[in-house]
Amino acid sequence: MAFEIGPRENAQTYTGPARGKYPAYQGEIHSRVINGTEYVFGRFTYETGETAVQAIIRGQATKAKPDVHYWTDIKE
Repeated sequence: MAFEIGPRENAQTYTGPARGKYPAYQGEIHSRVINGTEYVFGRFTYETGETAVQAIIRGQATKAKPDVHYWTDIKE
């Protein structure tokens, strides 16, 4: 089976304000189709210096199960 990765599409960069205990951040998102499934990828760089990367399947994210994967570099 061939592994097919489509081009990066719908790229956007934006800023998000601080909210409660969550710091302000710079967000970079894009989508791409991998083996026929559309994924949305995000990279969030917080004003604290922490970075998080997220991957979701477009249309399947919910509050109960928002991510396919979510990685952080939490600083202690």
